[in-house]
Amino acid sequence: MFKNGFTLSFLKHIILLMTVVLLTACVSSTNTVVKKDKEIKEGALPLRLTIGVTCKKSLDTARQWIESYSLSTAEKVLLVAYNNDCVSGYEKAQLQRLMAYVMSAQKKYAAAIDAYQYVVDSKYLDLLTRSEAVYTLAQIRFLTEDYEAVIDGINQGVADEMLLNAEADLLLARSYYRLNRYSEGLAIMEQIVAEKEQRGGKVKESWLALLWSLYYDSHDYQQAMSVSGKLMAHYPKDKYRQKRSHICDVANMPQLCELK
Repeated sequence: MFKNGFTLSFLKHIILLMTVVLLTACVSSTNTVVKKDKEIKEGALPLRLTIGVTCKKSLDTARQWIESYSLSTAEKVLLVAYNNDCVSGYEKAQLQRLMAYVMSAQKKYAAAIDAYQYVVDSKYLDLLTRSEAVYTLAQIRFLTEDYEAVIDGINQGVADEMLLNAEADLLLARSYYRLNRYSEGLAIMEQIVAEKEQRGGKVKESWLALLWSLYYDSHDYQQAMSVSGKLMAHYPKDKYRQKRSHICDVANMPQLCELK
């Protein structure tokens, strides 16, 4: 039940993250732009982590087209630059960050996945940038309903010691839920909710809703009733009252109905 309620919120997260990528992808610091046949001044970045003038011009042009919402033109500029102007590993990695945004914004998800995977695998980018790409890549795969790939990608990121936060854990739990792997999803959500409650914070509505669904679909109606009580206490809505009544109807456990 309720397995289609999360997609819109994930799309909003992706749009926000893509905006961050767009604003940071083109490096404009004078220390990162190097003319050919010129020595790098002392204290500048190593040559392998610099963007040449020709490549930077192409990336800036692509960004201008993006900012004017001419995404197809930006895509063409980036494709030409990839084959001609941006030749070093670092230049191509920065280009792929922009390409990932352009493809995602055009809903060309297969190409966006390839671009984000390039960023994740790049040895030229910092750990934080690659970690953000792991999460964004997982979000796109979730939107395309490739839940196995979401799970594999996040678990690989953990194994590679990427800087992943609770949002990645939540996405992992939702993917387990979509694949009916309830025990694995519960292991994650129970820990997330318990840690939040131990810190005295208010648990997010979406977290409790997912936890309720995991309990309900795994037929643990007593725990589902307990979670619905928390939902009613913090987010009193008719739909949560209906969930409590629904459990009483299907569980055939009179003691639960006494809690209504």
